[in-house]
Amino acid sequence: MPEELKPGSLHRDLTANIVAAYVRRNQVGSDELATLISTVHAALSGLGKAAAEAEVGRTPAVPIISTARDAPSSDDVDLGGFPQRP
Repeated sequence: MPEELKPGSLHRDLTANIVAAYVRRNQVGSDELATLISTVHAALSGLGKAAAEAEVGRTPAVPIISTARDAPSSDDVDLGGFPQRP
């Protein structure tokens, strides 16, 4: 590959090759083609860049208090034949 290619030109050529290969082997409607091209181009353009970290507050599926309260005690756990600690 010539080194004088600009990144935009390289991404455009790679996008065309990837989309052409995909369309050759998969049935793609004409209404889906533009989305496929832009998705592949965006993916190639994002290569080598740090992914943006999403600041999402997590909420536990079950409240922590009820989880700890309802947890089995060591007397309730089957150790599969192993002796329990005193």
